[in-house]
Amino acid sequence: MDEQTRRRYVALARQARKSFKALLPDPEALAAAHKVAVVRTIASKIESSTEAPDIAGVMDSVSELLDRSVAANEYMIGTARADPLIDEYNAGTHNLEELLRRLKAINDELTDEEQRAVREGVTEEELAVFDLLTKPEPDLTRAQAVQVKSTAKKLLDHVTDKLVLDWKRKQQTRSAVKVAIKTVLDNELPDAYRPELFDRKVDAVYEHIYTSYHNNGESVYD
Repeated sequence: MDEQTRRRYVALARQARKSFKALLPDPEALAAAHKVAVVRTIASKIESSTEAPDIAGVMDSVSELLDRSVAANEYMIGTARADPLIDEYNAGTHNLEELLRRLKAINDELTDEEQRAVREGVTEEELAVFDLLTKPEPDLTRAQAVQVKSTAKKLLDHVTDKLVLDWKRKQQTRSAVKVAIKTVLDNELPDAYRPELFDRKVDAVYEHIYTSYHNNGESVYD
């Protein structure tokens, strides 16, 4: 496999994973979990080897584990923690049995926030914004809380499009991100936010975006 093809495949695999995570926990996205796992693991093999990867055996086992996890209505294996294990397997550090044991342990040890994300029906990214918008105030009705969840999703959909390469280094792009946050919140939040509280929430969400989303298109959630 030539270098250009290798780089192209790895880039597409990363984009596929990012798009998949953005769609969670939609049931249609969960149905694609098997295919995304296959794509990512092939990419990991490509990155760690100069030869054509042979991952059929390990992927059968990993994909079976993923399928059981999704079928049980549990959250996806934390890929940030699983990827290093797969890299170690590729390097010969672990055998297949040990790899599966550690993947199973990760899957069984969901963080409280991951479990909350599943219960709330949102992604971890959306949950972080939802918490910023609702804690410690205002007090919301159930209907208003649902509206704020929807607002968090719309905000991330709208704002992440503006996180261009090196967005933090330019005043213009930083300002565009903050304006986008303020616009979405102004249009979508319920009436429970008084002006002073609204301004604080805008600042809090902007600081979260600034801290969590990097200049290279990646984030703490990747």
